[in-house]
Amino acid sequence: MKKDLKKAEELYNRLDILEAIDNYAELIIRKKFLESLIQYLKNNSNVEIFFLFRCLDFLDLTNMKLDFESAFLQIKKIYNK
Repeated sequence: MKKDLKKAEELYNRLDILEAIDNYAELIIRKKFLESLIQYLKNNSNVEIFFLFRCLDFLDLTNMKLDFESAFLQIKKIYNK
């Protein structure tokens, strides 16, 4: 019983680390999207944004892609681009 408890605690600690890594990865993706938007507004090139959308498709991050697409369309509308 004590051995199983020890394994359970180890697993819990590993899952906690994985969650932190996932949160960090999401932050990096969001930062990359913001960077791509800024580049789009500076030079009218949507290449980076569409590349990011393809990556999100590949990673099966559909909800995040839909959110970013919506934000991108709003930015285009606001800045008449």
